[in-house]
Amino acid sequence: AYSLTQKDKILQKTPYIFDVSVWELFWANWYGACIVFAEPEKHKDANYIINFINKHSITTVHFVPSMLSAFQAALSMEQQNVSASNFLSSLRYIFCSGEALSLTQVQQCHRILPNTEIHNLYGPTEASVDVLFYDCTDKNIEAVYIGKQIDNTTAYVLDSELRVLPVGAVGELYIGGVGLARGYLNKPELTAERFISNPFQTAEEKAANKNARLYKTGDLVRWLPDGNLEYIGRNDFQVKIRGYRIELGEIESILSSYAGITQSVVLAKEHKSVEGTGTGNKYLVGYYVAENKLNEEEILSYLSSKLPDYMVPSILVHLEKIPLTINGKLDRKALPDPEFTSQDNYVAPRNELEEQVCQIWAEVLGLAGNAISIHDDFFRLGGDSIVSIQLVSKLRQRLGLKNVSVKDIFTYRSVERLYDNVLSKQLHDQVDQEITTEQGLLSGSVALLPIQAWFFEREFAEAHHWNQSFLLKTPKLDLDRLQGSLEKLTYYHDSLRLRYKKAQDVDGNKSHYTQYYCSNAETPRLQTLDINSLKSKEGTQEFGEELHQILTHWQRGFNLEEGPLYGVGYIHGYADGSSRVYFALHHLIVDSVSWRILAEDLRDLYNGKDLDVKGSSYRQWVAAVREYGETHENEKAYWGNVLSDCDRSNKQLVQLGVNEERQSHATLELSKEQTQRLLKESHKAYNTQINDILLTALGYTLSKLTHSKVNHVVLEGHGREEIDPSLDITRTVGWFTTMYPVRLEISEEFGESVKKIKETLRQIPNKGIGYGALLGYASHSLPRVSFNYLGQFDQEDQRQQGQGLWEIVDERSGESVAATNRDYNILNINGLVIGGKLKFTIDSKLDQKTTETLAQLLKTKLENLISYTASYTRSYSTVSDIGNIISKTYLDKLQKPRELEGVYLANSLQQGFISHVLNQGEIDDAYLVQFIWQYNSFLEVDKL
Repeated sequence: AYSLTQKDKILQKTPYIFDVSVWELFWANWYGACIVFAEPEKHKDANYIINFINKHSITTVHFVPSMLSAFQAALSMEQQNVSASNFLSSLRYIFCSGEALSLTQVQQCHRILPNTEIHNLYGPTEASVDVLFYDCTDKNIEAVYIGKQIDNTTAYVLDSELRVLPVGAVGELYIGGVGLARGYLNKPELTAERFISNPFQTAEEKAANKNARLYKTGDLVRWLPDGNLEYIGRNDFQVKIRGYRIELGEIESILSSYAGITQSVVLAKEHKSVEGTGTGNKYLVGYYVAENKLNEEEILSYLSSKLPDYMVPSILVHLEKIPLTINGKLDRKALPDPEFTSQDNYVAPRNELEEQVCQIWAEVLGLAGNAISIHDDFFRLGGDSIVSIQLVSKLRQRLGLKNVSVKDIFTYRSVERLYDNVLSKQLHDQVDQEITTEQGLLSGSVALLPIQAWFFEREFAEAHHWNQSFLLKTPKLDLDRLQGSLEKLTYYHDSLRLRYKKAQDVDGNKSHYTQYYCSNAETPRLQTLDINSLKSKEGTQEFGEELHQILTHWQRGFNLEEGPLYGVGYIHGYADGSSRVYFALHHLIVDSVSWRILAEDLRDLYNGKDLDVKGSSYRQWVAAVREYGETHENEKAYWGNVLSDCDRSNKQLVQLGVNEERQSHATLELSKEQTQRLLKESHKAYNTQINDILLTALGYTLSKLTHSKVNHVVLEGHGREEIDPSLDITRTVGWFTTMYPVRLEISEEFGESVKKIKETLRQIPNKGIGYGALLGYASHSLPRVSFNYLGQFDQEDQRQQGQGLWEIVDERSGESVAATNRDYNILNINGLVIGGKLKFTIDSKLDQKTTETLAQLLKTKLENLISYTASYTRSYSTVSDIGNIISKTYLDKLQKPRELEGVYLANSLQQGFISHVLNQGEIDDAYLVQFIWQYNSFLEVDKL
């Protein structure tokens, strides 16, 4: 405990409604010390407090950090006029709590009050106020923490599943011990939510009825190796910008460290549309207090050197002082909204095209038309990958800028740089790549893609029933108008008119199939169904098996040679007034990427919109893949190495009890919270993509079953890779899927496994498109585990814009593949995100119990990996991130003490310098340069 004497005087200035007032009022009584009461409402008057301390020889005072900054600023001004040797000499202790105390504030205290101790306290009112303490008296202090527990108090750092986190991992702080409040008066629901049973209570504590409950603080912290706790921020002060979870306090700390800034606050704001409604696009605002307005471009440059780009505020606002609440805390609601048009660095468009681009830029960001400077960074104004797609779409449609890409937005980021590097060249130099297309109603033969050839080589018993199907939620539709839209859709997407012919090989011993565009193919007629004609579960509108059987029947009648190869149904009568459009298409003519294209185009056609000019055709893509195979023979060696021990993996699976006639099924599902953590928070740790995490989890799962650290899988990819810059297949319907083998090798430690599998995937040439082009898929040496992550089928952006009735829904859509079509694979694992949740289905030739065990193992490993990777607050690069220019060992050594932004090879001139020095040693100073700079301003030497 902090001890007082009878000579101490405590300043009582805090209103009694604020919890700090408790110890200001009662602490002195334990030691016979004196309490000196300030005048009411003077607790926010820094000059009054200074004079009061001096007049009454106060020894002990408390400040909320926001008020401490005001006190320090006023004190610095006073010291310019008063002898510093005796100024506030009575002050022994400054205690801070209520907000995060910054290192800058502590260092300032040491400078202006060198004989005063400063201590940082932490504690919520619900735990009888202060429960942690940290001594900041060290003059060479390098960081401020919230410290260690006081006696009879326990602290736990837990994840969302109430699991204890290791040293260094960020989690939520839970407090236990004798100081916990009973709860909230007359608020039992809130009490139950925030005060929970302690799952870590020991037997001895239970016997003594101690430490039975924990208080959920909502604060994010992490343990340090020395036993102190570091405060990271509030759960509710975290925001998501461009898909990243950001802690505002981290930005505030860096902003406050800039020379001349005495205090700062960072908020996330939302851009408003012209109508004044929210757009969903968030941006960061940095508020700072300084004696005069500073050069904000230099501040932003400073922040950019310290923080990732997505954490740099879009705009800075200078304030004379930070607004405070009645309790002396920061009043965030009183901070003014920024004016983007008032920036000193606004630069108007230089020409008409830039002006038009700025208008579209502002539109998608929800800003006023004149708010965009040509120097503004798109992403600092709240843009993200989704908004950049919208931007590119509008630039193409309205201004005819057909060759602008999302990659260009990410690369050039401002209107000026985009114009100088892309738009001007397109307008004047005509150097952009011409896209090759086939327009009109196509006809004639089309070679088979390797995946289609694989299908026919399998010789399925019911080849006509090997489909994909989905349901599209729509408003009530007019049937004639819907049928007309489908006819236009069939005309536009040529793959919907593909047909197949069976022919004998030259020697007559074996048959093969060819495909062609059928120019006179008829659009299938709509099937219709009133959902109310079915029997539902009592009291619900769930139609289950009966609807499933009807949809299965609707897709059994496809004919590969005569057609049709797709069908559409209209299901109406749902209680909420919505309907369903049912699509079933033979897999030969469609893939999962095509679902989205068909859904969007049907919506636009039904609403009377014309579709854009067609992109490249499926026929052109097949030709490009064949050419790729002819020119990339060198890849065969790579694939040979991957498959070298594949047979062993297959045998290990067979030993688990495979029955080639068996069909077992299992499913797994992550919660929405876990899914969002996977999508948004798990990738910072190792710069990963979702398949890196999913396949690491699968590697651990298979290892548990086969007792081997090495297993093989076939990975399915969307196949739409950039192998020919003259082709644009982003909106072409067809079966583009690629399959390729991947060797999964895991380690004991999660991090090493993630990095190893990430690097395995990055080394695959052109995402595996060459395997089928070079070797085909007929070989039975392929792995017998197939993994396919289909992507995200949620359309949150459309729901937010009121278009949610044209979305693919997660509802059973019939049996897409006939049960008699025997599969080569022992395991088929297919996943997607729909309804905000990651879901996997597992089809297996193992027994039901083993299949269910596998599903549970995969779910557990996924959850463990998500918790592990999402807890990291810094990134670790792998060799593929830096272009494989240094070894893994050297890279790990470089980034062990700090996060790397990049690693770059020395240029030829720098290499010459290095070689010269290495050869000449210390005797040569040919490349030694000395400078003297003169600064016409005050420098804080300790910051140099």
